[in-house]
Amino acid sequence: MIGFIPHDEAAQVAWVLHLARWLRDKGADRGFTESEIAELSAAAEKAAAAVADSEAQQAIARNTAATGKAAVAAAVGIGSAFAERLHADGRTTDEDRARAGLPVRRAAAQMASAAANAHVPPPKVRFEFRGDGEVAVHWGPNPDNEHSNARPSGVQGCAVEVAPGAIPSDEACWVPLEYTTRSPAVHTLDLAGPVAYAYRARYIFKDLTVGPWTGPIVFPIRGCRL
Repeated sequence: MIGFIPHDEAAQVAWVLHLARWLRDKGADRGFTESEIAELSAAAEKAAAAVADSEAQQAIARNTAATGKAAVAAAVGIGSAFAERLHADGRTTDEDRARAGLPVRRAAAQMASAAANAHVPPPKVRFEFRGDGEVAVHWGPNPDNEHSNARPSGVQGCAVEVAPGAIPSDEACWVPLEYTTRSPAVHTLDLAGPVAYAYRARYIFKDLTVGPWTGPIVFPIRGCRL
């Protein structure tokens, strides 16, 4: 008889709720008392409520994590751009850099570093649609194989941005998705929302200079569910 009980938790709850409903209709004919039927019904309802609450808490945690990643990505993106401006400003002294938490480098060395970094090709990207409503954005020189996808020399991490739908013509439509030092970046999807998203990525170097963006790539969401 145990073999009739589903292994999946949600299926178990659905099964016991169904059994409780059946017993409320037919249980008395099979010798079950009212208290027994009420006991099962109460236990089934409690289990259903507990599972629903657990799923809600998990959804909140996922949304909170996604919001946190986006906030970090936005802050890092703005901070790196501002740091680059400070470095390039002839009025910025090494003391200014040290107090601002920036690498202390001479202007000539900073300009040479930025020029060298500009020649580093932007990251390649590969998308992996996951069954839990996420898109993993693999980035790096070899995103098809994470075991052979080391960051280029001098690269600290990667900033990934996303825009709903087609490639936007307005730069303001790009939203920071995640700043990450390890591939992949993860995008938690609104499966009831856009049918596609555009993505782009660029390296952020250890001296806080930034590389060029990848050419924007549109990844269709509909039809990719597992």
